[in-house]
Amino acid sequence: MAVFLITGGLFMSSIVNAADPTQEIETCTRAIELDPNDAAAYNNRGLAYFELHQLERAIQDYDKAIELAPNVDNIYGNRGFAYLCLGQYEQAIQDYTKVLELNPNSFKTYPFRGLAYSYLSQHERAIEDLNRYIQLVQDDYYGYEIRGMIYKAKGDYDKAVDDYSKAIQLKPNNSDLYLTRGVAYSNLNERDMAIADYTKAIELDPNNAKAYSNRAGDYYHLEQYEKAIQDYSKAIQLEPSDSFMYDFRGNAYYKLEQYEQAI
Repeated sequence: MAVFLITGGLFMSSIVNAADPTQEIETCTRAIELDPNDAAAYNNRGLAYFELHQLERAIQDYDKAIELAPNVDNIYGNRGFAYLCLGQYEQAIQDYTKVLELNPNSFKTYPFRGLAYSYLSQHERAIEDLNRYIQLVQDDYYGYEIRGMIYKAKGDYDKAVDDYSKAIQLKPNNSDLYLTRGVAYSNLNERDMAIADYTKAIELDPNNAKAYSNRAGDYYHLEQYEKAIQDYSKAIQLEPSDSFMYDFRGNAYYKLEQYEQAI
């Protein structure tokens, strides 16, 4: 049977010797037929369903696994992650809280519960979880990234920039970190800093359409309309179905009095 690696509620599915989750589902189903009380088989089948984005079926299997093994913290963590992905944040919080009750050393559960709190606009409780995680695991960029996201959601952009900067120190080649810090700078009206971050994000990931469109927006605010058009055009090339980019590029053409292109 494939082996799934789950650490303290953090979903890290690593399917060993199973290139296709469908094969894993068949293997686990056979194991369940042989032993209907095999909690591990239900848990692993749930993970395979998760890989196939069949989250409701995954949760059904986690429910059964928990019924059979109610004191195994990782199963609650897996179900909590499925609930988180489904937007069922109260249920996710309940499961992550159970993980920590069963295993207080499950440090990586804190960021996920913090995310769930944040999505419910319970930002202070979210920050408490992230503070706890950062205190326990100081060298993981993810804690700073998630706390930065929460500060940004609160509108506390200075603190968001600080956290993204700490995350970048730990993970300097992550384009998304520059992108999100750029957004925080944009909200602070620090356009040049934002453009520098978007430029770095593009350097690290030349196909990052969001970085091009965000940089275009800041060029537009700086009245650098030619550069804005270039970036909107690149964003459109990468994401041709994004109708907003056509509108924004049209606005830039209009500012240059290039009315035919603006239409």
